[in-house]
Amino acid sequence: MVFCNNCGNENIDNAIYCSECGEKLQNISQDQIETNEELLDKEILLELMHVSNDANTHKLLNRDIPNPSRDAKRSLYFTNENIYIGKGTALGNYEMVGSMADTAGWMTGGLSGYLIGKKAAKKYYSDLEQKNKQINFKELAAKDPSVRVIPHSDIINVIMDKPKTLRPSYITIKTSTEDYRFVSQEPKKYKKQFIKTIPAILGDRVIIGK
Repeated sequence: MVFCNNCGNENIDNAIYCSECGEKLQNISQDQIETNEELLDKEILLELMHVSNDANTHKLLNRDIPNPSRDAKRSLYFTNENIYIGKGTALGNYEMVGSMADTAGWMTGGLSGYLIGKKAAKKYYSDLEQKNKQINFKELAAKDPSVRVIPHSDIINVIMDKPKTLRPSYITIKTSTEDYRFVSQEPKKYKKQFIKTIPAILGDRVIIGK
C-alpha cells in the first residue's frame, strides 16, 4: 500500500494519485517508461472517472453501433497517451457502493455494521482500481467497437465545471472533429480529486469553468 504524504490516506500499490485528496503520489516520467520493459508496451492508467453522457454524446458514441444500449453510463480512462471512453457501470463508483454498504450495514448492525460496510466498500473499490490497472487498452479498443479512443494530440481542450454544491459537474472533451459532454457520477471525488488530477495529466488544455 502507498500512503499519501498530504492526507495520510492508504492507496493501492502503484497508485499515481491519492484516491482521497488527489495529491500526486508518484512521478512516472517518460524516461522511466522508455527504460522499463513492463511499462514500455503498456499504457499507464493515470485516472478513471465514472460519468454519464448527455443525449447528443450518446448519439455520437453509438453512431456506428448496431442496436446500441440505452445505458448512458460511461467510464473515462485517462492514460499517458489517450482518453478511452468505455462502457460504465452502476457499481463502478465508490460513493455509490460506499453509500449502499454503509446504509445496509447501519440498518442491520448499527455502528459496527456501518463500519464493516464502509470497509467492505473501500476494499471493493481498491480491488476495482487494481483490476483497471491491468487493462490492456489497445486490446480493449480493438475488441470492443463501442470504445472510443481520443489521442492526447487530438484534444483541443477539456472544459471542467468548477465544483458547486447541489449542482452536477460537467466535463466536455473538445477535439478537432467532435465534442463529448459528460456529467460526473462522483461529486465528492470530482471536487477533491478530479479537478486536480485531470489538469495534471493534460496540462494547459484543461480549462476550469467559473
